[in-house]
Amino acid sequence: MNAVAAAAAPLVLRAEGVVKTYGEGEAQVHALRGVDFDLREGELVVLLGASGSGKSTLLNILGGLDVPTGGRVFYRDVELTHADESALTRYRREHVGFVFQFFNLLPTLTLADNIGLPCLLAGLPEAEVEARTRALASRVGITHRLSHYPQQVSGGEMQRAAIARALVHRPALLVADEPTGNLDSANGATVISLLAELNRELGVTILLATHAADVAAAAHRTIHMRDGQMVDAPAGMPV
Repeated sequence: MNAVAAAAAPLVLRAEGVVKTYGEGEAQVHALRGVDFDLREGELVVLLGASGSGKSTLLNILGGLDVPTGGRVFYRDVELTHADESALTRYRREHVGFVFQFFNLLPTLTLADNIGLPCLLAGLPEAEVEARTRALASRVGITHRLSHYPQQVSGGEMQRAAIARALVHRPALLVADEPTGNLDSANGATVISLLAELNRELGVTILLATHAADVAAAAHRTIHMRDGQMVDAPAGMPV
């Protein structure tokens, strides 16, 4: 997606002056300090920063896993800032897919059951769940592992299963927090390439947080974060 196409695409997320603080008094921590941010349909945007920069906090707020202390957050034209937990749960189930560093697969379920779980929770018929599961498993290259449990497959295969699970309910937005952080360099590169391909093929909008600068090569935009704020790229870093 080039800059012109991105500018013309509809907004998926908008953050206005988002603040997040934890604790009180001298123990207060300012995780986010007035962040403004737009994410448009079809983009793959990387939040790049060290641990503690605020990128995961911002991801959690935009994904509906947390709420800001101040500021406003919108999904399309719907404000999420003051939504109750029931509304945030619907938002997550219907519109957002999540990929985490440590996979978060349920160890007592096979990969097939892990992938299909969001659709089962949404009440889809079993035949539809199975069809979607198999289609995505084929796309991410783990059809031969569907009957295995997480502890029986590699880290790269677990992350591919997690990506399939995140997409099985056909969300508009995929939120990925350090998706390569628990993988070796080869598997990490495979996962990033896969996410970029799925962004192009499915049109799913992706917001990805990482501390690894090489991941930014796959992004349409890279946003650098430091001390709870978005900052200009350091010299020699991708922009």
